[in-house]
Amino acid sequence: MAQYARPDLVVAAGSWVDSDEESAPSHLVVDETTANTSDYVMAEDSGSGSGTIGPLKFSLSDVTDPGVGTGHVLKVHAQLEDLAMMGSVPSLTYALYDTTVSASSGLIATKTYDPADGTWAENTIELNPTQANTIEDYSALQLWLTLVEGASSGSSLIKVAWAVFECPDASGGGGGGGSARGGASSGLSGMSALIC
Repeated sequence: MAQYARPDLVVAAGSWVDSDEESAPSHLVVDETTANTSDYVMAEDSGSGSGTIGPLKFSLSDVTDPGVGTGHVLKVHAQLEDLAMMGSVPSLTYALYDTTVSASSGLIATKTYDPADGTWAENTIELNPTQANTIEDYSALQLWLTLVEGASSGSSLIKVAWAVFECPDASGGGGGGGSARGGASSGLSGMSALIC
C-alpha cells in the first residue's frame, strides 16, 4: 500500500499561470488521481536570457511518516512547447522541500530535465534512503517548479499537468518513524550533506 501527497494549495505563483494564460496558477489543475492534460500550469521562456521563472510553490496534502526510507517517489507530468523552434529550449526543475527546516534550506530532492517537445510524459525522482530520511514532517512538504531558460531568443513554454509524491503506507513502516529510519540525527546529517 502507498500514500499519496498531492498539491493542495499554491504557496507562491512565481510568475507561472494556468493554461488559460491569464489566471493565477491553481493546485486544482495538477492534483488529479491520474494525469489530465486538458488543463495545467505553465511558464514561458520569452528568450530574454538564461534566467529562471519561478519557483511555483505548491504545498502537498498530508501523509503519515511511513517509518522507512525506501519507496519515496516524486512524479510530474510535463511537456515542452517550443514556439520559436530556435533549438535551445528551457528545462524544468522540480524539487521536494520539507518546510519544517525552513522554506529555503529544506531541500530534500531535486531534478532538472528537458521535457519532450509536443508530447506529455511523466518524469520521476526516486529518493534514496538518505534523502528520504531527511524528511522531518510529512505534513510540511512542498513541490517547487522552476523553468530554467534556454539560451535562444525564441519563446517556449513549459507545461505541468499533474504531480504527486508517493511513499509507503504507515502501517508497513514497522515502528516509530525516527528509529525505523535511522533516527533524527542521521536525517539531519543527511540534510547537511545534501545542502553542502
